[in-house]
Amino acid sequence: MGLADIFSEVIEKMLAQSQVQQDRVLTPDNVFQEKHDVNRTVMYPIVQKLLLEGSGIEGLENLAKLGEIAGQGGSCLILAEHLSNFDVPVFWTLMHALGEESEALFDRIVFIAGRKLNEESAVVKLFTEMFTRIVISPKTFEDDLPDGAEGEQLKAEAQAINMAAYRKIRELKKAGRIFLVYPTGTRFRPWEPATGRGLREVEGYLRSFDNICFMACIGNLMPPEQGKEMAAETPRRDRVVMRFGPVRSSESFRSDALREYGLRSTSGEDLPDEKQFVMDCVMREIAALHGAERV
Repeated sequence: MGLADIFSEVIEKMLAQSQVQQDRVLTPDNVFQEKHDVNRTVMYPIVQKLLLEGSGIEGLENLAKLGEIAGQGGSCLILAEHLSNFDVPVFWTLMHALGEESEALFDRIVFIAGRKLNEESAVVKLFTEMFTRIVISPKTFEDDLPDGAEGEQLKAEAQAINMAAYRKIRELKKAGRIFLVYPTGTRFRPWEPATGRGLREVEGYLRSFDNICFMACIGNLMPPEQGKEMAAETPRRDRVVMRFGPVRSSESFRSDALREYGLRSTSGEDLPDEKQFVMDCVMREIAALHGAERV
């Protein structure tokens, strides 16, 4: 049974007080979507019921440090591992359980989200609308467009959406907000190994933020299932730990990655281009946060 079946009564209650049809279709005018959090208290027991003992936040002091820097006007970015459509609800649940100060820190985070989370289904939008987002049109959207005039029009609309999103990011990144991006742009799906590789396009975020922090997600309440949408995926009980590494200089990280690139390329290694190499280094850093828990 999928999520929508197992929690049908709760989801029905949430739908009744949601705003799932508001800003459902993405335009340049609604790329910034503030949280509509009335359903958080309804969602909380669902997630709590699934979390096993030992779940929690590790490295909270690193996230707090990032918040302190952002509060002083520094631009701050979290690069996070993405395993499930429940990653953000679980993140909020764990921060909420720690108390008001931690929840307030969470609410300063702006998630960079793909338009699919708005447009795919009402149940998906129901869960994503509870958290503040800047919604973008990913490259995969353009890859799937039809040929001809219709495709060109949709491509132009997607580009206008992304320009509006980038302007909003510039506006907010010096205003005490913390941004979170998933470098892979999608959940990791084991049957598609490429979904675990950082996207070359995300390297631009590294260049536009001064301070970065990596986050690993250990455990998964709703692993992706081949051929199923979120509403049909099956929740499971698991221990989930979200682990934050230390705050680092984005410029220094990129410089170190490019120095490594130069050394390895001169030795004759077959390497991707520089931007992709930097993103491979990002994913390596996230994997290292798992330590001995990496299977």
